[in-house]
Amino acid sequence: MNSGFEKRRLWRVRHLKSADVFCTGLLVTGAFLLNPSTELRFIQFLLFWFYAWILGKKNNALITLVVMLGITGFNLITPYGKVLAEWGSFRLTHGALMGGLRKAITLEGLLMLSHASIHPELRLPGSFGALLADCFQVLEQISSRKALIKNGHIIEGIDAMLLELSADEAESRPVSVEPPRTTKAVLLLLAAVVLPLALTVSAYL
Repeated sequence: MNSGFEKRRLWRVRHLKSADVFCTGLLVTGAFLLNPSTELRFIQFLLFWFYAWILGKKNNALITLVVMLGITGFNLITPYGKVLAEWGSFRLTHGALMGGLRKAITLEGLLMLSHASIHPELRLPGSFGALLADCFQVLEQISSRKALIKNGHIIEGIDAMLLELSADEAESRPVSVEPPRTTKAVLLLLAAVVLPLALTVSAYL
């Protein structure tokens, strides 16, 4: 079945150079980490989510939300700043809440950015680059098979995943041919850099 996900993935393979996408991710990482505004950083996170989606990567909104809520919740254990509410001995403070949200957005934003920027086709120069590319490919293969690990069957799921990875390793890796740059692909990469960068700049104005 040629789903929308598969169509987007094939479009990426045919129109975007993996090295270009990787370099774009590196540039945007700086803009993301230098953004002092939590609200604008959250908008950048949403942009990263959209880029990952349009490049054919699957994202689980529920898991992302649970992780962000967990990080924020743990940060509330140490209250500081203006008290917003009190329940017995527990105090909800503005500083702890905003700090937790910022940490959660930063972590998930970086994960989403790496998810969008790193693809199995990535080939970096040198022996270290080849090793790094192999690591990226293994991580991508593991991520694509994480549904095999289910509650109550964790060991069986890991075994099934390792067997599939071994089968893939036994097959010969095809020679990847980088696609030519197209106007649409270049515009997408420019937007991926300019929009997050503009949000960071606007935070300082």
